[in-house]
Amino acid sequence: MDFCGFNKKKSVPLAPPSEMPSALDALYVYYINKVRPIEEITAFNKITTPGYTYGEITGKPTILFLGPYSTGKTTMINYIINDTYKGSKIGAEPTTENFTVLTHGEEPKIIDSNAIICMEDHQFKQVEAFGTEFLNKFQQVEVRSEILKNMNIIDTPGIYENTDEEGTGLGYSYNKVLRYFCQRVEMIVLLFDINRLGSAIPMIMNLLHPFKEKVKIILNKADTLSPDNVLRVRENLLWQIAKVTKTQDIIKVYYGSYWNYEYTETFITTLIKEDQIQFEKDINECAKHYKTTRIGQIRKRAKKLCFYYYLHSFILKRHFRIKHKKHWAKYITNEEFSTIAKILVNDQITTEANIPPIEEWVNGVKNLTNIKQWQKVDKMLNAQLEEFINKDLNTIILCANQEPSPVWNLMLNRPRIFKYHYDSGSKRNIDLIQKKVLKTTQKNSKESSSQGSIEKNKKNKKKKLVPMIDNNNNLKSSLTEVKLSNTTTPNILKPFDKTATQKSISLHSKESTKKKEKNSIGITQTESIIKTNINDNGDIGGKK
Repeated sequence: MDFCGFNKKKSVPLAPPSEMPSALDALYVYYINKVRPIEEITAFNKITTPGYTYGEITGKPTILFLGPYSTGKTTMINYIINDTYKGSKIGAEPTTENFTVLTHGEEPKIIDSNAIICMEDHQFKQVEAFGTEFLNKFQQVEVRSEILKNMNIIDTPGIYENTDEEGTGLGYSYNKVLRYFCQRVEMIVLLFDINRLGSAIPMIMNLLHPFKEKVKIILNKADTLSPDNVLRVRENLLWQIAKVTKTQDIIKVYYGSYWNYEYTETFITTLIKEDQIQFEKDINECAKHYKTTRIGQIRKRAKKLCFYYYLHSFILKRHFRIKHKKHWAKYITNEEFSTIAKILVNDQITTEANIPPIEEWVNGVKNLTNIKQWQKVDKMLNAQLEEFINKDLNTIILCANQEPSPVWNLMLNRPRIFKYHYDSGSKRNIDLIQKKVLKTTQKNSKESSSQGSIEKNKKNKKKKLVPMIDNNNNLKSSLTEVKLSNTTTPNILKPFDKTATQKSISLHSKESTKKKEKNSIGITQTESIIKTNINDNGDIGGKK
């Protein structure tokens, strides 16, 4: 494209955002007309991340899951969607090797990356810029889940401690791919295993620093350690994060246990439940404000583009005919970047907060084959960019706030189905539905039995006449008075033989009087009486 000719043309007036189908449609139109031309001039989309497409701007809100390997990312995703997505693998060793986009579908199926890049308005069509090796590790899975009707979820491979910028051993730039997805999503869920934090924390936090307002940190599997150890691990994690970010901001760390297993009740599990409720609220807020979040992403990109536009213009002024020189890359240094950045801050063209990382620019520019498309700042294009940042985006945000927003019902704090315990070093899943019924029945039976015995003991405080039985189970001629109390009957008492007693009573019934029959107490199913067996010597307990 002849940008020199483009610069001389008068800009075509655009329709007001309120007259367009939606706020995000208006955002795309204004972005294409006022931002994309400068991205092409500065090679911005090659130095940083590819430019936005219609699908990326108008698509559904997306949540990205990141973290070291085996921290429970896939398990948590399955817990959120209340299903197991097709192709998911779970294990103690690294199992997830693909970048997987989960979307809603009536039938579970996997869509290959080659089919994705052929879809004109696919939300993540731009991944083809990362090469064939990455496309072999990229896929889309459709899941029949109500939650995925209003959002997308991205599952990622675990981050290794030795992963570098170039992605050695992977065949693609792992960090560059992560930066692309981090820029496109509305929320980043960063998981750490409470049993193994790992040594990748500095690298991860440096990578996510430009997107820190999107990050939610979860200390997963918090129910597998004692409360004291959980608090120690949390303090260790916060200390490592603060050492990298060098900020005084208070970082929220959520306690999590996102799987279908119950846990032993402690004060930590109370915090887990509270954090799950809060995390669900955060996701609903993300859904409610995802349009303004996406507009903010475009604003941040436009400000970075403005800085690069002036940076490249200064380099062209400082080094005459640099873009026509064979060894132009030797001028692309950290010192050159820092020197020009100070000039731009002093001239109030930008602020220190809007200066992007040096490494991103240096590594990005050195990967270019040439810089012949660079141009000095054009007043008309620059004015369009400034108007887009300071005026147009504010109008689009007002339109977005007037549009309805979806609300999700995740039910993250739903009842757990299985119980987790160890048996000879191996874990088993026990269905708690039957176990709870059995436990409840036994508990009710014990309570009713103990309640009945207590009430009976209270009624039997008065003196009662109990028939005494000798060692041969014969009824003795005299009746002994026994005073019942609330104390527990000694273990040495011999249980009363009901059959023998009834037989003895029947044999002596003719000789006994009606008064004695009234004083004798029979054994029934509803009343329990203590019987004692006293021998001739006065010993209690029956046979010696």
